[in-house]
Amino acid sequence: MQQASSLDYLNHHDVSGKLKAAVSDLLKQQPTDALHVLSQLVHPVGFDLSSESFDGSAVEVAAGVFSICSRHHPALLEFMPEINNRAFFFVIKDEREKFLLQYGLPNSNIIPKVRQLEEKVGLTVKLVLSSGDWHHLFLSDWLDQMPSARFLMPSVKFPTTRNGQAILDQSQYAERIDLYEYAVPHLAKYSSQVIPVIGSQLTTTPDGGPTAGSKDDSVGMDKMESVMSYMGSEIGKARFLCVHLYHPATKTMITEHNFGLFWPKPVWDQFPEQLQAMFPPETITSQVLSGSHVVDPKINFHQIQQFLQKDVRMVVDLHTNPTFPIKKFLDHQEFVNTYTKVWQDSGELDPSGASLPYNKS
Repeated sequence: MQQASSLDYLNHHDVSGKLKAAVSDLLKQQPTDALHVLSQLVHPVGFDLSSESFDGSAVEVAAGVFSICSRHHPALLEFMPEINNRAFFFVIKDEREKFLLQYGLPNSNIIPKVRQLEEKVGLTVKLVLSSGDWHHLFLSDWLDQMPSARFLMPSVKFPTTRNGQAILDQSQYAERIDLYEYAVPHLAKYSSQVIPVIGSQLTTTPDGGPTAGSKDDSVGMDKMESVMSYMGSEIGKARFLCVHLYHPATKTMITEHNFGLFWPKPVWDQFPEQLQAMFPPETITSQVLSGSHVVDPKINFHQIQQFLQKDVRMVVDLHTNPTFPIKKFLDHQEFVNTYTKVWQDSGELDPSGASLPYNKS
């Protein structure tokens, strides 16, 4: 970004004289940084995650948006690095009431913090939106302890898992669960406040084998070899559904399991060498590069376009450590360029499927 374009931005927005002078001084040294700072001041976007912690209560990350962090081993695999497992809470308004929408279904040990948040804001969690893959393991606890909430669960994978079947076989649970796949009807009328963005065409490991089947299972180091072998051989066999969530007011996209885990450099620096070799730092990748297959490349391509059309300035996810987003963007084009490169690398921008890594000769 050249200094002239930064000054143009400065001159075409309603910015006080003192601020103009301060940013003009900064422009002489770091033009790109100055433009980013100025654009944030004129049009504040993104979530402020700076007050998050594993041990704290809910924090407000934007007006009417809260987060709660919790410690978590992915899929209850004790040999995996401990990561964050966030839930976000949105104050939703309609013509009759205000309530809280919860996005994410972490370990149930955060439920007391959810109760504290409800009391603090004077609102109740009415809807809980969860993704697919493994984010159902603590669902029975949430159903028991959040009796006034409805749970929006994916119709893909979850109903066929050991845990899903056990839950859906109990009528007192099943009557409070609504399944979704290509859209989330319960949220349609709130599209000015939150927008689900579906990704439903990637595969993962089927439920079964040595993996955790319920919240009471934990998979220790003694099972590491068998679990890794099972996951490596089976990852292309079970379609799963993820639902990203876009927050228009802050231009923030919350992403989930169609992308690999993102490791901020300060977190990655603390890994032993073996883990550092397995997980590159600050890298956004599609799960296709980790072995996932694409069930229908045309549908997947369409869902990617829906993702890229959102006017995003910040991407966060459910699993980065407290205080860390994935990436901030100066404008929509930078967001598009970044994620276009991710999907070019995985071959998913070819709707024929011929460019997918496992289809290349």
